[in-house]
Amino acid sequence: MRRGSTSRKERVLTCSVSSRSWQERMRPVSKSMVRLGDCLDVMREMTPASVDLAYIDPPFFTQRVHQLHTRDRTRLFSFEDLWSSEEEYARFLFDRLRGIHRLLSAKGSVFFHCDRNATHIARALLEEIFGKQNFRAEIIWHYRRWSNSHRGLLPAHQTIYYYTKSDDFTFNPMRGEYSPATNVDQLLQRRKRDQFNKSVYQRDPHGQPLPNGR
Repeated sequence: MRRGSTSRKERVLTCSVSSRSWQERMRPVSKSMVRLGDCLDVMREMTPASVDLAYIDPPFFTQRVHQLHTRDRTRLFSFEDLWSSEEEYARFLFDRLRGIHRLLSAKGSVFFHCDRNATHIARALLEEIFGKQNFRAEIIWHYRRWSNSHRGLLPAHQTIYYYTKSDDFTFNPMRGEYSPATNVDQLLQRRKRDQFNKSVYQRDPHGQPLPNGR
């Protein structure tokens, strides 16, 4: 959803979503659509309450023209992140967040990606449109950067705000492998509350921690 130097003319790309068997993968069973254009125009054509998840990565209010070459230096991509005022930028975000709010189902969620230049603007707009009560989490995307500035600290993270349309939202728990440094045996030991209401290990008559049986 970044504003870029791409032509305003919309292009439509389609991709096939295939089933599990290789025979059925030989033919498309449904179509997903990728639409290249201003998201505000695209959202106007979509059915209200038809989306369960939205992710928006708008310009960051850096007041710069950003350019990036491909690794072989044969192509240049660029977009302008220039604004006359904070009010113009806030209106740009407000219109798109209102469009997302209209499209989200009652169980829907939105993730808003920004950095230090616009977190104050984004948070205020998100709470105005989605409601303070529907704020769920602030995700910190940390990246490695060595600070060699003599006048302060260099930025080393970006922020993703997580809001929902209502309190009755869909959330699928995320699980993964334990890290090599994790003491799994310790995690699987049975616990109890002591006289100070502190969580402690349950122990057998010989003082050994008891497994929790999972």
